[in-house]
Amino acid sequence: EILSGLVGSEMCIRDSSDPALQQTRAKILSPLGAAVSKSTEKAEVLACTDDLSPNTLSRTNQSIRVQDMTLETERLLLRPWQATDAADLYEYAKDARVGPIAGWPPHTSVENSADIIRTVFNHPEVYAVELKENRRAVGCVGILIGSNSNFEISEQEGEIAYWIGVPYWGKGLTPEAVREVMRHAFENLNLKALWCGYFANNIQSYAAQSKCGFRFHHTEENKYNQFLQDYRTEHISRITYQEWLDHTKE
Repeated sequence: EILSGLVGSEMCIRDSSDPALQQTRAKILSPLGAAVSKSTEKAEVLACTDDLSPNTLSRTNQSIRVQDMTLETERLLLRPWQATDAADLYEYAKDARVGPIAGWPPHTSVENSADIIRTVFNHPEVYAVELKENRRAVGCVGILIGSNSNFEISEQEGEIAYWIGVPYWGKGLTPEAVREVMRHAFENLNLKALWCGYFANNIQSYAAQSKCGFRFHHTEENKYNQFLQDYRTEHISRITYQEWLDHTKE
């Protein structure tokens, strides 16, 4: 649960040629709560077919640039992060009520937030949550596919990570954003299942997952968090493609 704006200014992740730093970045995509180190600047999109079985899925030759992908809901635009979002990101990610509960430290400056936008957030399937009414980036949501996830999942599965600024808690914006990303993951990326995690004291995150149809799968205890240097209990939820279809009909 780290896609949150996550890394402190002391953490250097600029040298993408260093395998060790790549691995570190893969575990810090967290203004959301996630990790995206192995992604390239282009996202390959799985072709949609009538038969969604793994044997019939093929990858298209066409790629979508990170800056081109935008998703939309009634109140939100989910779009790539931009350099001009740094002040908004800092405004919400500096709040100690946001990051630590999701496992990452608060941002320390606008420059810190700008660096995270250039590095951690500059990957396919990582979206700024922009509120239509004021055009501000008020949170983050993303899909961490396969080996980019914080969980041990297949390349046909993804982890949903998210967070939103405190002034927008309790307004239903997080489930709204997550539902649209789930639709995109299943319908456009053809993923077979989605996973989500929340730490034991993060009741807000649990509520958002439940509203979106995720079901409890298992609990991992005494997990070491390298960013805050503590041990936590994390509850893991999952939803399959068929379960998602059934949930959307309810």
